[in-house]
Formats: sequence, structure tokens, C-alpha cells
Amino acid sequence: MDENSSRTAQEKLDSYAAAMEWDAAAQFRAVVYAKLMRRMVDAFGEEVLDIAEEIRREHGRYVGELSVDVVANERKYDEDPAILIREMDAMWHGMSNTWGVTCICDFTAAPEKRRHELRCVRCTYAEAFRSVQEEKIGITWCCWDMGYTPAFHPLFCQHMPSHMLKGDAICLQLRELAATPEEQQRLNSIEHTGWRSWR
Repeated sequence: MDENSSRTAQEKLDSYAAAMEWDAAAQFRAVVYAKLMRRMVDAFGEEVLDIAEEIRREHGRYVGELSVDVVANERKYDEDPAILIREMDAMWHGMSNTWGVTCICDFTAAPEKRRHELRCVRCTYAEAFRSVQEEKIGITWCCWDMGYTPAFHPLFCQHMPSHMLKGDAICLQLRELAATPEEQQRLNSIEHTGWRSWR
């Protein structure tokens, strides 16, 4: 018998209530970010979103670099790029439950395509940014992942062909090994996947 089936209905409901408190706190944090950024955009112009996005990317990169040995990874993945995709898939499947509440996703490893695919069907941050009509600002928030992903390998990048903050039904995140450093920079750029890609 697994742990979940041995819990009482009340224990499960209490657990759900705690998860929803976490979700509400995450949305509150995103709304505060949106309102602060709106004040700066109104005062200084949209170009401040470049700074916000770069800060989010730098923070993601910092966290990513704390968790990996970049030199060892590059050596290992150069031998077999599929290892990176399989390890990335295992990492995302093992993420904490708190992250799983804010972003409900399906993960697919596609080593033959040199990528890991994430399809998000519900994102608390997208809901928060849409609630205050700040979708473009919300994209700068999402760019944390664009900093985090390349920490695993110099050619690894993330881009989003579908994005809830651009009106799509789901977010489709593709984490893939680019063919060249130039392709990695293009796919991971502000113009391709950041706030400047918002139309």
C-alpha cells in the first residue's frame, strides 16, 4: 500500500490546502513583480525589460552552475549527447512537489532529437501575469529557465515555441543541444524566446 492511499480523506484535503497556500503565495510574488516592473516600464520605457530579463537569466545561470560540474558534463556529453537528455529527464521527474504545484507538466525525453520536451498545462505564474494583463512582463520572469538550462552544457539551450503568456493553450519548452554556439545563442536569445519575441 502506498503512502497516499493510507492517508485519511482529511489528511489529503489538508495537504491540498497547504499546496494551494503555496500556489497563492507564488501568484502574489509574481503579481508584485509585475506591478514593480510596470512602474519601471512606465518611468523608463520598455528597455528596462532587457535588464529584468538579464537579471532573471543570470540568477538561473548562477543556480545551474552551483548544481553541475560544467567541465565534466561537457566531456561526458561530447561522448554521447543522449546522456544529457536522459539525465535532464530524470532530474525534472525528480523535482520537488512544490515546483510541481506551480507548474503542472508532462516531460518527454527525445534523445534522438537531442532534446527534452516539457509541456505545461497549468502554470500559476501565467495565471498571475494574465490576471493583471502583464503577459509581456511575465515572459521576463520565465527567462530564469533560459539562464539555468545552458549551465549544463555550452550548447544546451531552452526556447518556447508555445507560451501561455502569448495566448497559446500550453507552454512547450524545448531544452535542446544546438548544433553550434551561434545557434545556441539565437535560440536562447531575448529576440527568439524572451520578452522581445512577444507579438
